[in-house]
Amino acid sequence: MPTGPRDLYPPLLRYGPLAADWVERVSTLARIEMQRTLDQRISGAIFGGKNPDAIAWAFDHAADLLLQGQSDGLLQNPQQLPIRQTVVNAMRDDASLLALAETMRTVHGFSFEAAKVISWTEMHCAQGHGALAGAIAVGMKAKKWLASNDPGICPGCRANADQGWIAIDLPFASGAMASLDHVGCRCDVTYRRKF
Repeated sequence: MPTGPRDLYPPLLRYGPLAADWVERVSTLARIEMQRTLDQRISGAIFGGKNPDAIAWAFDHAADLLLQGQSDGLLQNPQQLPIRQTVVNAMRDDASLLALAETMRTVHGFSFEAAKVISWTEMHCAQGHGALAGAIAVGMKAKKWLASNDPGICPGCRANADQGWIAIDLPFASGAMASLDHVGCRCDVTYRRKF
């Protein structure tokens, strides 16, 4: 059974010819980040609002969701690592969604509307996966997708909600392990000890 986010989500190496150099760099940065998150846990930073598991997940995966299935070019591969670092920095600083959106607009050149969507997606996706890691760490056994009350919920999120309770280490019907399922998703996941 997976014990943490790195077991559930192995690093994605889809950077083409740069992969060889990036593997070593990302591994080094991941070790540094893991030590930092362990230090934060020991110091009690998690109780201050920062979730070390969410920060670690963002460090490895922020902007991945924005690249999946995007034919409109919302985000291109060269932008991924700078966006990822911006999200991680915002999470470490406990920045608001509006502050992150403003950084996305001014530093990365997105329109304000696109920056708001990216900020929402990245922060909530990291928090969802951080919650999954925390649920596993405290012994939760099952999870359930909570569909948003927004009108026009997508078929993938509806299918996830229709599953009811499933084992915590299984993906939902859409393939998502935790919320969010897609860009702009407003769903959530709940956990319990009994399966």
